Amino acid sequence: MVSRGNGDVIISFMAYSEAALQDLNLIPQIPHLPIHPQVDRLNTIVAKLHLAANASGLHAWVDRHEVRRAQNCNGNVSAAKKNLGFFGVQGVTYVLDRIYPMRVDQTDLTSLEAAREQDIAKEHNHTYLDHLSLAALCMDAHAQSQPLHAHGPWHRCEGQLEDLFLHNGPHPVFIEEQGIFLGLGHLVRGETTFRSGYKLPDHYTHQYFAFSAEPPFELMALSPEFCFSSQQAPEDCESIQFASSLLRTGDSLLVGFGVQDCDSFVHQFDLHEVLRSLVPIQH
Repeated sequence: MVSRGNGDVIISFMAYSEAALQDLNLIPQIPHLPIHPQVDRLNTIVAKLHLAANASGLHAWVDRHEVRRAQNCNGNVSAAKKNLGFFGVQGVTYVLDRIYPMRVDQTDLTSLEAAREQDIAKEHNHTYLDHLSLAALCMDAHAQSQPLHAHGPWHRCEGQLEDLFLHNGPHPVFIEEQGIFLGLGHLVRGETTFRSGYKLPDHYTHQYFAFSAEPPFELMALSPEFCFSSQQAPEDCESIQFASSLLRTGDSLLVGFGVQDCDSFVHQFDLHEVLRSLVPIQH
């Protein structure tokens, strides 16, 4: 979730089934609608969030015509766009696409306006599942760094998976005193294979990371890996946990994170301790 600075609140989310799209009123309520076997789960959906309060409480919804599929528009449209981090520099909206090697895209959030849907769809349109056609929110490479050295920052780490890399979590925050952006990513150290053959990642760890506040947005430093302790067993960590929000308030950082895709919590960090934990990356 990110504010555009004009009062709009922008959300990004993923729908893993057609039932989820029905709950958002993005497709009609069709009885016994099956879950499509080829769910487009590698690309985030982006939309404006509308809020209204009345006597019955707070209501939130999205407008079908303001919903977009994040994608490359001048390259591989099927390239995965997920775990995105939006941030602004001098009035331009950038999107953190990958942390290492750094890839930052540029986008235009005014394309979420309902009046622009049809014009965008004429050039960039994508079928999401079988029942929903979405205009694109174009995200095309603005800056992309090369690997810093022959091996990644996690070379020879215990539990290394073949395709291990740091995924983004929440939107990065600007740390004015340091002139850097601070983000929080996660790594997956293992996976569970079920009888059906379906594989589910587990054993998550997290790292804070810092990158420069001007193009080409170079990765500068990383914290040690850590995990959030379990509420039931504080000496241990839940195997599946995901940090999805990061907020600075004074000298503290508030991190919202989910556990087992079921429960949510907020953890408070001391900002200065986090900054002291950052270890510069060797270029």
